Amino acid sequence: MSKDDEANLQKGLKGDRGVETRALAALSTEGEIPCIIVHPDRKHVKDINHILNPLSELLPEKGFKPTYLSDEIKPLQQYGKKFEQLAEGCALGIVILDGLRPNVLLEFGILIGKNKPVIPLQDEKASVAIKSFYQQNCQGSGLTESQFSKLKDPSLGFFSHISDLQGLKVEVVDKDASLSDPKYPKNVMAEAIGKLMPQIIKEYHELGLKRVGKISPDYLQRVHAVLLKVSEYYGGRVQFSVEDVDNAIEETKILERSSGTSMPSQVYSTIASLYISLAERTE
Repeated sequence: MSKDDEANLQKGLKGDRGVETRALAALSTEGEIPCIIVHPDRKHVKDINHILNPLSELLPEKGFKPTYLSDEIKPLQQYGKKFEQLAEGCALGIVILDGLRPNVLLEFGILIGKNKPVIPLQDEKASVAIKSFYQQNCQGSGLTESQFSKLKDPSLGFFSHISDLQGLKVEVVDKDASLSDPKYPKNVMAEAIGKLMPQIIKEYHELGLKRVGKISPDYLQRVHAVLLKVSEYYGGRVQFSVEDVDNAIEETKILERSSGTSMPSQVYSTIASLYISLAERTE
């Protein structure tokens, strides 16, 4: 275990013994589960922050470490490789369809192709940012300047129906709704994430296994059991106490000593968050 990992584990040891909780009830503010949010730029969808801001509140509360990716992107060849890496390393992708931007759709497809848990969403009044396909001017559109200025963005509703037919449920929000309204983005996404959490935890667990070095099948099976237990604690699927977390860290140390393989830092940072959640719950 590195010194940084050891320091992280000491943060939450002030929690009372025997107290049971669920990790998602009181997580640290940073979150551990990697999540990417693909969204249109404000230049194309002017009210996009009305969706992004509620997400920025919700995701850390749910234990996620979000990365926000606007569709106003740098050189495609370089960024394409970077996005492939980000997609490979995430446990959840959130795709905001407002504007129906080409880069957003491309990244949506990559996430689907990698079999990642994905939540597509859109505002109920979302439209296709049709002018953005011509760099916001009439050149190349075949229209006069006057005609281009009168061009209206079509509704995005039809795209949602296509996605539903393909087995993808598009979450529909109302960016103008009140905080207590079920359609408020934070409320819609909290429910959607809750339903998808088993798949997210499974993906997070598998990401942890990929970071473990080559070890014997026997040790790998034991590592698998420890990582799954920690992931389920963190995802709120299983209640746990301080003793449970102590046992998990002890099992981890034993496995490291006996196999000669270091556990990924992700495991220790996740366990640290479990201690913190227990400590915060008792304050």
